[in-house]
Amino acid sequence: MLLEAVATNNGPSYLRTPTPILLTVRELHHGGIERDVTKIATTLDRSRFEPHVCSYQREGMRFEELMHAGVPFLHLPVSSLKSATALFAATRLWRYIREHSIRLVHAYDATAVFVVPMAKALRVPAVLSSTLGCGRHRCQLRSYASPHD
Repeated sequence: MLLEAVATNNGPSYLRTPTPILLTVRELHHGGIERDVTKIATTLDRSRFEPHVCSYQREGMRFEELMHAGVPFLHLPVSSLKSATALFAATRLWRYIREHSIRLVHAYDATAVFVVPMAKALRVPAVLSSTLGCGRHRCQLRSYASPHD
C-alpha cells in the first residue's frame, strides 16, 4: 500500500492508496497462464492493490472476464520484436507504467522478454517473470544472473 500526503488544517494527513501492479500475458484465451492472470487480477484485495493487465491481444474469454470485472487493460499489439509495432508498443508501455505509477510488474510467458527490461529501465521497484508452461516447445531450464541483481 502507498501512503499519500494530503494537506489539512491540522497538518499533513496520510491516505492509504492501493499499490498499482501490472500483470502481463501474451494472450487472453482459455489457457492456464491466462486463467491464472485473470484470477489474480479479479480477486486481489482492491483496498491494497490496483491490478492492471497488459496483453498483446485484445480478445478471448479471459479478456471478456477482465473487462466485466473492470480491470484496467493495456493492449500492446506486438507481433514481432523486429517490427515498427514493437517500438510503438514500447512507447505505450513506458508511458503507461509512468502514468499509473506501477510499483510491481509480473510478466508471464513470452512477454517477459519485452516487458522486464523496460520495467527495470524505469526502475519499477519489483519486477518478476514466470514461465508456467512449455506448450508445444521442449522445456529448458536456464538461469540468468547478473552480478548487480
